[in-house]
Order: sequence, then structure tokens, then C-alpha cells
Amino acid sequence: MNEREISNKVMGVLTSRKYGFHQRGNGKNAPKRNTREYEFFLRCIEEKLRKQKPVEFFINFTGLKNYNACKYYNPDESEKRAFSFLLNMAKQIEKIYPQGVVINIISNDARAMFANGAKEENCRIYYTGLEKMIKENESFSKHFRLFHLKDIWQKEGEDFFSLLSQTVAEVEKNIENDPDFQELLLRAKRSAKPNTPDHELKQAVVKFKATLATEKELRIWDKHFPHAIMLSYRINPAWGLPFLLPWATGEGEVTHPWHGWYDKNTNKVMTVWRQEKQKELQKWMFRI
Repeated sequence: MNEREISNKVMGVLTSRKYGFHQRGNGKNAPKRNTREYEFFLRCIEEKLRKQKPVEFFINFTGLKNYNACKYYNPDESEKRAFSFLLNMAKQIEKIYPQGVVINIISNDARAMFANGAKEENCRIYYTGLEKMIKENESFSKHFRLFHLKDIWQKEGEDFFSLLSQTVAEVEKNIENDPDFQELLLRAKRSAKPNTPDHELKQAVVKFKATLATEKELRIWDKHFPHAIMLSYRINPAWGLPFLLPWATGEGEVTHPWHGWYDKNTNKVMTVWRQEKQKELQKWMFRI
């Protein structure tokens, strides 16, 4: 096969019903051939292929439990399932792409601390456990590399934090007119502790949007992960739940496609959404 044929087959795996990365909603908006977006992904794959390097991806990993849920907890079966899902995808691609696959896991510690008010120590314990889990599993350590968003922000220096401060002020000034604001606020409320004040939820949304805008403005992903494809799996096929919920606030657990277990140290304070979906969760717990 030539470079274009291999790249198209890799894209076939990424947009398949089984993995469905970049399939917003039910997949109707998945990138189609001969579109600008699709061509960009193909070029990323072909660039790695020409250099005889593994095809590279990165994903912002928010964590499968709320950072504020309790003082101490470590990754458990939920994280293993999430990584196994990504590993299965990588192995399917390796059948087509012989140079292998690398998936960069970007810890969402910086956004969690900035937007959610999560304690740095809680984030450190969680991601230290995640790093240990990767190292102890041969297949995980072969395919996954863990990076801390906090470190990436710091490498950008004062320019990043100065722009972030300005962007927060701009977003806050215009947030009421933002067409996405009500949807983001609703998601924030669903993933927060019951009775969380609206002003706290609003501030979390503002800060979250500001971080994304700042990262985009400074093109930090292009700089730190050139020719890597961002994976943004956001939908749980069972309920239509968003996968990444970095604006979650308060105590409780966040529901994800692979989340079927309670961590033994996690408080049993349910988020609003978790309370609403508890019956469905029990139904799907061991089927995902």
C-alpha cells in the first residue's frame, strides 16, 4: 500500500463505529473524505510514515473521578478499562501501520486546579498513580506516554499566564452572549455536587473556556506535539454523556463511558447527573 492508502485505512479505524473518535453526536458529523479536516489528519499520518515514526495521538485526560471527591485515591479498574479501550484501538491501527502507535496522555491537572479549584496534592496523587499503572503494564508502557498540562503551561512562560488572565476577563465580559454558555452551564451543573451555587458554576465555565482559548491562541499543541492527532472522544454511546468534563466542581464522581466501579476511597456524594442516571449505570455497569 502507498502512503495515502495506509493513511485512509488508519482514518477508517478512527472513524469506525467501534472507536468513533471525532464522531460528534451520533457520528453524522464525522470527518468525511476530501474535506479540509480529513486531509489534515491524513497529512499528520503521512508525515510520520515518511519519517518511519509511530503515528502519534494525544488526548486530554481529565481523570475518571472528580478531583475534589476525597483526599486520597488512586486509579482503579475504571482507568484500566479506559486505557484498554485506547490500547485496542492502537493495536487495530498497528495491523495497518507497521511503525506502531504512540498515544500521549495529557493530564488535565492545570485546568482542574484553575477552573475547578482542585487541590494540587489531589491531582499529584492521582496522576502519580496513573503513571505507575502505565509503567507496570507492558502494553500500556509501550503505547502510552504521560505528560502534565501544568508542565506544558509553565514551559510557555509568562506569555501564557498573562494571556490567560486577559482571556478570563474577556470571556467573563461576553459570556452571557456566548451561544454555548447555557449548554456548558447545564453540563457543569450536572457534573457538580448538588446545590452548587450558580455563580461558582459560571466561574468554572468561564475559566475553562479561557484556558482553551489561550491554548489555541498560542498554538501549544502544534508546538509540543507536531503532526499528532488530537483524540476528542466525548460521547458515551449509552446515554450521550460527554467524556471530558473539566468544568466539574464540588464533590462526587464523574460518569464516563468506561466508569463502572466505585473507588473504595471515593466519597459516595453523587453528582446531580449521577443521581439521575444511577439506574442506567447499574444496568450498563458490566456491559461496557
